[in-house]
Amino acid sequence: MHPGKKRASIVKAVLLIACLVGGWALAQQASSPQTVTFDRPVHFLAPDGSDVEVEAGAYEVDSPGELRLRLSPVAGAAPLFIQALPTTHSEAVESPVALTVVTDEDITHVVLLLSDKTALDAPGSLSGIRSRTDVPQRLSTLQLKQAVGSQLLLSGSPTAPLAVNPPSGAVITGPAVRFQWQQSPGQPAPSRYEICVGELNQPCTGPHAVVFKITGMLLTEPLPPKQLGVGPRPGSPDFERQAGTSGTAPYFYNVTLPFQFQGKRLQWSIAGCVPIAGQAAFSGQTPESCTASTPRPITWVLSPPALNMPAENTLLQTLTPAFSWNYGNQQGVEYFLVCIFKPNVPCPVQPSVQPYVFAALVQNALGFTPPQDLSPFMGHTLHWTVAACNAALGCVYQPQYRRFQVPIVDGSFDSIYEVSQNAKCKNCHQMHRENETYRRHVKLGRFTRDEIPPSAVDGVLREGGRLTETTKKCSNCHTSATGFTDEWRAPVRMFGLPREESFEQLIDGNLCFQFKAEPALKRGGRDHLVNDSNILWAVGRIPGLGRARWQQKVDAWFKAGAPCGPKDGRRHGQFTP
Repeated sequence: MHPGKKRASIVKAVLLIACLVGGWALAQQASSPQTVTFDRPVHFLAPDGSDVEVEAGAYEVDSPGELRLRLSPVAGAAPLFIQALPTTHSEAVESPVALTVVTDEDITHVVLLLSDKTALDAPGSLSGIRSRTDVPQRLSTLQLKQAVGSQLLLSGSPTAPLAVNPPSGAVITGPAVRFQWQQSPGQPAPSRYEICVGELNQPCTGPHAVVFKITGMLLTEPLPPKQLGVGPRPGSPDFERQAGTSGTAPYFYNVTLPFQFQGKRLQWSIAGCVPIAGQAAFSGQTPESCTASTPRPITWVLSPPALNMPAENTLLQTLTPAFSWNYGNQQGVEYFLVCIFKPNVPCPVQPSVQPYVFAALVQNALGFTPPQDLSPFMGHTLHWTVAACNAALGCVYQPQYRRFQVPIVDGSFDSIYEVSQNAKCKNCHQMHRENETYRRHVKLGRFTRDEIPPSAVDGVLREGGRLTETTKKCSNCHTSATGFTDEWRAPVRMFGLPREESFEQLIDGNLCFQFKAEPALKRGGRDHLVNDSNILWAVGRIPGLGRARWQQKVDAWFKAGAPCGPKDGRRHGQFTP
């Protein structure tokens, strides 16, 4: 089998031959059983506890007699010494055998099996990241047995192909994958290849793996369900071979992985196979010897969902919008995470309700309606996106989020507030702060800069120890004939607020309650807002509003009971748990 054990057909043939001839020597190995190859640099611990980086390449492995291994580069450079842990094995080996075993995306072991059933195990790290509390873990007996089954060579076996791409730790984003490898030097050369892709640390013969046979020979045995791909023989027109710059040319083979692997951590290996010389065929199939490369971990990440509705820059028609998205094959997706958020606020990777961001878990559906309305965000622009999630890999958000605008609905204080913040209203309410209208009046000589318009409450205003009075000057222009009377002057201390905050406090807090407490509203209520000549002058000049629409807004608010929002002093612009 590969990786983990010899292929089932080989084992069956070997067992039949063993019954006839009295046994089979599994210990017959290739000519260099003590050589290992690294396709990437690996970090090990030196005997003194320091870090030693072993570069990619081929190394002969032996032990100088202590709890350490010596790695001698085949190219002839100085040997390297690494720490090793003592362990045992149950394999029949007549001379030392060196193996490499990958246990996850970061850990690679070098193991030297000795003939007395003892072994030395040196765990290494691709990243080289170790904490002070890290304790190296030796391989289990089962892991050693699986490694021996995939890497010990029968007499006449080819050397393992050299896996090239995808590299260890690679991320794939879809089922279409191009695998690349090289033929390792050695005899005999493989007559065909097999690519095994499966879940991490799972054997190729189980339900969690798939084997792609690259051969031109017709198979007489039924294909098991896991055997999804049968490709052309190496050298045929459908099998790509690209010239390399050195060594043997790399081979490429395109496969389509089953969606059962989506959203999982996987591994892949390439095996070279040759017929076993002199052995009879059983059940119409010639016995083979196959040698597999060390499995390489890869990850098939979940694809982000495709956003559907609301579309980009949509003005919502309701405060309880429905969100929808599309997703192809949902294999591996355990749930979706819908995120609604204000600009520049990151989406969480788990369901949560926080200020300015809301993330909800959705299972078995491609749509969602928030349980709370978006009234705290009336008039705001929000973003939304969706993530596909599972426990193994976390969440993958659609990075191309959508923007949408939350409407300001009639019957809310927001609909009144947005009008009050228009420049036509602030012309009067902020003249005492020397706004643009004030500066224009000074420039036209209607009053001097020292004369600040008095409040309508007490008629005069003390500024710098002086009394200023502009009533007569204002009445020259503000008459009943112009429709903008001399009573235009807004109170400086509106709603009981200091003059500096007059009429421009944000909607957050208690502005609505203070607004309703204004004496003019207390006396006249709706009448003041819809009949005051100065208010009508302003709303009649606000584009898109007009007096009729303003009256509609006011009537809707009073009909709803002049609400200020949920609870006392609703915090505007936040989600609430």
